[in-house]
Formats: sequence, C-alpha cells, structure tokens
Amino acid sequence: MAAADGGFEPPTQVVGVDFSAAAANAGLNTWVTVARAEGDRARVTSLGPATEVFNCEPNREATHTALVEFITDRDAAAVGLDFPFAIPEVVMDPTVESWEGFVEGFGERYPDLDAFTSTCVDRTRAVDPDRTYLKRATDGRVDSRSPYGFVVDTITYHGVRDVLAAFVDNPGIRVLPVQGLGDRATLVLETYPAGHLDAVGLPRDKYKGGGDTERTRRREILDGLASAGSLIIPAELQERALQNTGGDGLDALAAANAVYEATRSGDGLRLSDHDAAAKLEAWIYTGRDFE
Repeated sequence: MAAADGGFEPPTQVVGVDFSAAAANAGLNTWVTVARAEGDRARVTSLGPATEVFNCEPNREATHTALVEFITDRDAAAVGLDFPFAIPEVVMDPTVESWEGFVEGFGERYPDLDAFTSTCVDRTRAVDPDRTYLKRATDGRVDSRSPYGFVVDTITYHGVRDVLAAFVDNPGIRVLPVQGLGDRATLVLETYPAGHLDAVGLPRDKYKGGGDTERTRRREILDGLASAGSLIIPAELQERALQNTGGDGLDALAAANAVYEATRSGDGLRLSDHDAAAKLEAWIYTGRDFE
C-alpha cells in the first residue's frame, strides 16, 4: 500500500488462498492461510478450509461470497489468490481496452462456463488453427496452464466473475499490478503455488495424495517454506497441512509466502514495472520476481 509520503508501506497482514470453484464443495477445497508480519518473517496464525475460516456453507456461491466479504473486510492487507486474473490478449473481446473493462463485462460477455471456454477456443483457432489453448506471457514464465484450458477454465471463470468483479470499483482494494497501489488499500495479487515453490528451490509436484511418498514430499516442502521461505509455521498448523492429502493447505501456505515476499517493497507492484502484456493479462507473483 502507498504511504502518506508517497513511499511504500509493506502490509502487516498476509492472506494466501488456494481457490476452488467446485459447485458443491468449494468451501471444503478452498484453503486459507492468514499470517502476520513478525520482524523480517510472517507468522502463520490460521490455516484451514473456507468453511471453517469464513464460517460459510460449502457450496460455491456461499464460499465465493464469503471470500469477497473476507477480503473486503481486511485492513490494508496483502491477499494472494490462486487463479488466473485474465486470459491472453489475443483471445479477449476486441472491444476490451483495459483489464478493468475485461472484468467488468465478463459476466455479460460469458454467461456461463461453456460460453467462456468455447469463445476462447474459437478465437485461438482463428489465429492458429493448430492450437486449442494459448497462454499469457506470465503463464509461460512460470510454466502454468492456459487460463481457459482443462480444469483451470473453471477457476478462471468463477474467480474473475464471482471474486475480482466485486473489487474493480472498490477504492479500498487494488488488484496488482493492473490497478497500481492505493493509499491504505488491500492489495490483491495473483499467485501460483507451483511457480513459487520453483522460485524458492522446492519441489512443485508429487505432494498431493495419501501415500507415504506424497506425505514425505509435503514434509520436505513445509520444512523448506520455513527455511528457504519467510513463514513461521506453528507445529500444529504444519501437521494440519501434512495431513491434508489434497495439498490445499500447502498451496495456501505457498500463496501466503509468495505474497509476503512480493510485498516487502514496492518493486514489481506498479504497472510501470512490467512489460506491456501485463496491462491486460495481469501477472503471476512468485515472490522472487524482482530480486
């Protein structure tokens, strides 16, 4: 957030969200980490599913409504959300001139998930008949999937329509880097846990599952987030992430760590810090982007 003197004041509260758009149980699969700055690190104060953290029903509508309310109620925090904030410019509606315009008209432009996916695929094939899905510039940088490809299309659609659209006209919330910093604003950043784990030198895969191999990998990543990363994770919350076989808790921790590291200075938080593609396509923050 911007300080009164025009400098940058790092947020003291950090939130990492592993986002789900599952119709019936998004609230069970969306996990949330809350941490607070403590010296040059961040102490995790809570970690759990949205149904617990937000006290909401597990269905998608209730969960996403509660998430918006939770973020809106923060006081100058930094929040990392694990879903694409945009799509490649080449498949956007040609009338879109800004990221805000893309988000504000999203629900009308794409009345349902099928309309969103099929429109993006049709535009892809119009520019390259041999391709079905394209990536944003920022996706290629961290080796993430296409925002409208299989599986990811659902979280992109509901993340943009149900969550980001609620923030566009709220002066107390700034989506970075596309909206720039605001005075005493809560900062919302796109995160990608696998990209962050790569950035801090930790394994990015094979930690989701109930076997001994996956559990051992989760243990390795948890230890690494405490040593190579910036989090102080109490033992009981480490155990909770270890027991969460879906890896959602670990992803929420990685998102929080990425956001904490990304917001210790103003570097990379302004649109002028980025290439031209970020103006429309947004940016995935790994926490180590501008070292």
